[in-house]
Amino acid sequence: MIEDTLSISARLKYYDKAASDLKWPTPVWNNNNQKPDNYQQRPDNYQQRPDNYQIAIHSPGAFTSLGFGSRLNWTVDDKNNIYFDIERYINEISVNSISSRAIKSEKQLFKDNIVLNHDGNYDFDSTNSYLQYGSTKDKELHSQIWVGEGKVVLPWNLGQYGNLVNTFGARIDYEMLKNDQASAGS
Repeated sequence: MIEDTLSISARLKYYDKAASDLKWPTPVWNNNNQKPDNYQQRPDNYQQRPDNYQIAIHSPGAFTSLGFGSRLNWTVDDKNNIYFDIERYINEISVNSISSRAIKSEKQLFKDNIVLNHDGNYDFDSTNSYLQYGSTKDKELHSQIWVGEGKVVLPWNLGQYGNLVNTFGARIDYEMLKNDQASAGS
């Protein structure tokens, strides 16, 4: 945008993988493929054999990941650089069979990351400070994390005795987890 001062970049990533379709050598459906004796009284106890009955337990299903983001970089002067970075990933994950009853599991996850960073390179030291927010969520769980960190790096030239580098800083992490599952706490 402004040469050697202000720039913006964008990124895009897409990845997908087909289901593995891993199958048992022989069918393992555990309902004996027949109606129980008490079918007339309790038809709800009988489950029809699903189409994916022969798929091995925890067989990986299809997977897609779409990621996109952008970074705004500002070189304030020769000694200070600031950037703001934002990105989002959308992942769709499935497992073809999560039990001997061939139940298929599908999830969609959203992951967001935002960073504000400052780097300083001065005559006597260098500094780095940043604030970062991360969020990962699906329809039942939402995890959020805030991270703030600042540090100073002080190099010492001790002549014939070598060099010494001291790093001083502080870091703060704050995490939250929201659980909307019906079975939470049970």
